Amino acid sequence: MANLYSVSVEWLMGRTDNPTPISQAEKEEAAFQAFANTPELQEFYKELPVSDEDAVKRLRDIWEIIKHEKK
Repeated sequence: MANLYSVSVEWLMGRTDNPTPISQAEKEEAAFQAFANTPELQEFYKELPVSDEDAVKRLRDIWEIIKHEKK
């Protein structure tokens, strides 16, 4: 029904007042913004550019492990 009427499932179920469907990209951007605006993470972001290359590589490796654990 949501596709037929071009409305969101959340609106049909009464979970939101906004009938416009939200794209996956918009959902991901909203989640990222909430994540990025966390004070602890802002401190992390400030330090990241001055981190050495090995530390950044280890961080990427850890992130890959975490991503695969969620699946």
